[in-house]
This record gives sequence, structure tokens and C-alpha cells, in this order.
Amino acid sequence: MTALLPPSPIGDALTDLAQTAVGQAHRDEPVLPRTGGPAGNARMTSWTGLVLLVLFAVEGVTLLAMHQLLSVHIVVGTLLVPPVLLKTVTTGWRAARYYLGSRVYVEAGPPPLVLRVLGPLVVLTTVGALASGLLLVVVGPEGGSARSSRRSGSGSRSSPCTRAGSWRGSW
Repeated sequence: MTALLPPSPIGDALTDLAQTAVGQAHRDEPVLPRTGGPAGNARMTSWTGLVLLVLFAVEGVTLLAMHQLLSVHIVVGTLLVPPVLLKTVTTGWRAARYYLGSRVYVEAGPPPLVLRVLGPLVVLTTVGALASGLLLVVVGPEGGSARSSRRSGSGSRSSPCTRAGSWRGSW
């Protein structure tokens, strides 16, 4: 494939990223017994990324009609937590093994430069967004005031999803 951008460090990094994304760059990733090695790690990271893509797409759709889909938004946001943690761990594992000098991970090579630079920012913003959403579910939009500790009509404490319905009027 010809270069997508003129030769330069940034152009080379973006071309490498584009070739990797469309499957034109080949990485020799050995499969190891028991752990799967770099190939097993790449496979787990890829499948987890596909799950996240679907869940984030659903989450994005709920933003278009937040008042009507708040309960769905809360459930999908909660379902996002385990795959986000798994993807963070798998990519962190690969980076740690590479930078600590594990032979098979060094031979497999580093991820594209753009992903190494943007990765920490993506992780921090994703974890921040999920953590703030979960905190909002727990304490309510008023930060734990009397409204978020309301009791339902039966006298029992209301659940976060039940309270979500009462938040709709305040947004």
C-alpha cells in the first residue's frame, strides 16, 4: 500500500495506524500455551473492543432521547463497566509485557504510535465518564440530598432505576 500521507514521523504513525486498522499491516504474534501470548491477548482485546463498540453505540442512541431512555442508559452504562475494565487490563498487560522486555511481546512489536499516545487519554475519559455516571446513579442528581433518598409509595427505599424516573422532571 502506498503511503497515505507524505513521509514524516506523524505521517508514518498515521499511515501505520490506518494500515493496522484496515488489516493491511501484518504483525507476527506468537501463540503461547496457557496464556495465548501476544496473539491471545490481541484476540481478547479485539473481541472486547467489539462488545464495547456495540454497547457504546446503544449508549449513544439513549442520549438522543434521554428522558424516555434513562433507565436503558443506566443499565447499558452499568453493563459497560466489566468490558471496559477487561479491555483496560488486556491493553495494559500487553504494554507492560512489551516495556518490561518480554521476548515474545517485544518480537510482536509495539502498538501504533498514535494508539500509544491516545490510549491513556481514552482510558481516563472513559473511566471518568463511567464513574461519574455510576456515582450519579448512587447519590442522585442532587448529590445525596433529601430528594435522592425518597421512599417509594410502598414505604420502602426506591432503587436507582425507580429514582431515574423521578429525575426526568428535574433535567
